Formats: sequence, structure tokens, C-alpha cells
Amino acid sequence: MNTEAWIKLIHGHPLAGSEPRTPEGRLDMRRLHLDDPRTVKTIRTDIAQINVLAGITEIRGAIWQSIDFSSSRLPGLQFFDCRIRDCLFDRCKLTRLRVWATEFSNDSFRYADLCDCSLGSSWQGRPSIYRDVDFTNADMRRSGNHPAEYINCMFKNTKLSGCHDIRSSFINCSFEGELRDVTFQAHDWENKAAPPKVMKGVDFSRAKFWHTDFRGFDLDDVRFPEDDDHVIVGNIRDCLKRLHDYFNPRPDVGSQRVTAGLEHQLRWMGAGRKTGVFRKSLILEMAGEEGLRALLRIVGKDARGRATGT
Repeated sequence: MNTEAWIKLIHGHPLAGSEPRTPEGRLDMRRLHLDDPRTVKTIRTDIAQINVLAGITEIRGAIWQSIDFSSSRLPGLQFFDCRIRDCLFDRCKLTRLRVWATEFSNDSFRYADLCDCSLGSSWQGRPSIYRDVDFTNADMRRSGNHPAEYINCMFKNTKLSGCHDIRSSFINCSFEGELRDVTFQAHDWENKAAPPKVMKGVDFSRAKFWHTDFRGFDLDDVRFPEDDDHVIVGNIRDCLKRLHDYFNPRPDVGSQRVTAGLEHQLRWMGAGRKTGVFRKSLILEMAGEEGLRALLRIVGKDARGRATGT
């Protein structure tokens, strides 16, 4: 472990210039191992139990440039108002990571463990920003991502399940692989005065939706999945109402499950949204062959793409 360099990094001090470098020219901090935060005190109240931790590493106002932390174990990092540029966190374990008003640019978190982290908390009214960041195969399950901005970022086979409150903007980002049990929120219910989040130029064409929810977004500048399992629909609000009129009176459990899903979509749909998507295999699982045929018949005139008329 390059202890001297690490101490300088966390305190924002300049490096000596003689530290070891990787073949690519980055500061070599690979396989750095920090101790896990530990509980030093437990406070019990009527509504919660609070664990007071020691071993948290707080970093304020630092600029990290061209550093390779690959395969490191870095629990308990907290970034406040930092700039992280051209750094590699590939295969890092980053448990208890907390980020406030920090900008990441041209960084990589490939195969990183980002479970249960807080990646986007604001500080002094400023969000965290991720620009040209690669999250390929990162594990981001149950992480908080609000209110962050993601620009030109790659989410390829990224695990996002359990992220039910992503109050972030996504601009020119791409998603590949399955998005299961994920909810994107355009409105910040904790800060109602905040402007709504946006999705612009986002490419989901190689993604697969499974209980993926977009609340309050205008999705007209989004590419939806392009395979035979997804039905892309224009005039989505009218389609949802027609589907509701069909499924709601039917007493079977599958139809009622579909009805509940349709009512949920109608409730949370953005006012200006025109386009939507259905996954045929999900409707088949919920309502059977008859339900799937009914969906395709009802949305047929508004459907487009390879699934039209299937």
C-alpha cells in the first residue's frame, strides 16, 4: 500500500511526482485495501437504532486525476465537492460510498461493487455529475442515485434491481441488458421546488425491461428496446385507457394484475409523454395467451417496430 500517497490524496495535498505509475501513466494505487468502518456506539430511539461508525474516510474539495484503484477495497469513502477525472475503480469494493456534489468524468467503475451506496446526494444545492463514466457490469443494486446527472454514461449489464427511486437526469446515456425492478423518477418528492429530471438521447435499444417504471418523464427522445419481445406504442395514454377498459371488467387474477399495472402507469405518466412500451413475455406471464392477444389487438394500430401485428 502506498500509504504516503494515499494520505496526500485524501487531504488534497500535491503528490511528490516520484510515485509509481501504471503502464498507462496513471498513479498506481491498485489493490489498495482499507479497513471496514466499525460500529463504536449504538443509539436506540423510539423509531430507529442508529449505529455510529468509525473508520469513515471523508474527502473534501480534492481533485483526483489519472489514478488507478483497480481491484481495491475502499469501504467508507465520502466525497464532498470533489473532482474525480480519468480514474479507474474497476473491480473495486466500494461499500458505504457516499457522494455529495462531486463530479466524475472519464472514469470507469467496470465490475465495481456499488451496492447500497449513495451516489448522488446534493450539497449546497449542487448535484453530483457523472460524465463519460463506464458502469459496465457494475453492481448498483439498491443504491440511491438522487439527485445526480448522468451524461454520456454506459450502463451495460449493470445490476440496478431494487433501485426504486432514481431521481436523476440521463442525457445521451446507453443501457444494455436487463433492467429489472427499477423505477426512474422525474420529480423529487423531497424537494418539490426542484426542476423535473429529464431523459434526453437515452438509448435503451439493447435493454430488456422487466417491471421497469418511468414516472413523470417525457420519453419522446428515448430509444426503446428493439426486439420481438417489446411492443413500442404511440399515443400511449389512449392505449392504456383502452387496455384498461378491456382488462378491468374481467374477474380473473391475471387480468386484475394487468389492470393494476395499467392504473399505475396512468397515475405516474408524464403529462407530455406520447410513447410507451410493453413487454410481451411479461403480459403473457400475467394474463396468458388470451391476454397477450388482446393487448396486441388493442394496441395494434398504434404499435410500431418489429413486434407490430405479432
